[in-house]
Amino acid sequence: MKNTLIALVFITTSAAVSAENLKSDNYKDGFSVLGGYSVASGDLADLPYAETGSFALGLDYTFREGFIVGTVFTPDYFSNEVGAYGVAISEEIAAVDVYGGYEFDNGLRLTGGVSMGLYDGVANVGGITGAYSETMPGFNVGVGYNYKHLVADIRFASLAGDYVLSGTNTTLMVGYQF
Repeated sequence: MKNTLIALVFITTSAAVSAENLKSDNYKDGFSVLGGYSVASGDLADLPYAETGSFALGLDYTFREGFIVGTVFTPDYFSNEVGAYGVAISEEIAAVDVYGGYEFDNGLRLTGGVSMGLYDGVANVGGITGAYSETMPGFNVGVGYNYKHLVADIRFASLAGDYVLSGTNTTLMVGYQF
C-alpha cells in the first residue's frame, strides 16, 4: 500500500509539473509594441485628393493563458484637402481600435473589437468658415502570428459616419513582444 501511495503521488506531481512546463513553453506572455502602415479604401479612397496611407502604432498584452488585449492608434487615418474658386475643404480622420483575442499554442493570433474614428471637417467659402466634427463607430478584426517574440498582424477596420463617407482600413503591423 505504501509503494502504491508513493507511486500515485509521484505520477500526480509529475503530470502537474509537465502540464505547467508545457503551458509556459507554448504561451508567451508580455507586452507587444507594433508599428505599421495603414491604407484606407472604399468611399474614403474614391475622393480625388484623398491621402489614405498612414503609419499606425499598436500596443497589446498577451496573458499567460493566451488572451490578448490591445489597441491601435492611426493618427492620420484619412485626410483630404481640396480648393478651387474661393472654396476650400479640409477633412481629417484619426482612428483608435480596441481589441481582444486569443493566441493559440502554435502562435496564431485571432482578434476582434471596436473602432472609433474622430472626423474633423472645415469648409471655407469666400472667407466664411464652417466646421463639423463627428465620432464614427466601427469594428475591427485581425489575424497575426507570434514567432519567438516577433509579432506580425494584419487588421481590418470599418468606420461608418452619419454625414461623412464611410470606409474600411487595412493595417499591416510588425513588432516585438517583451
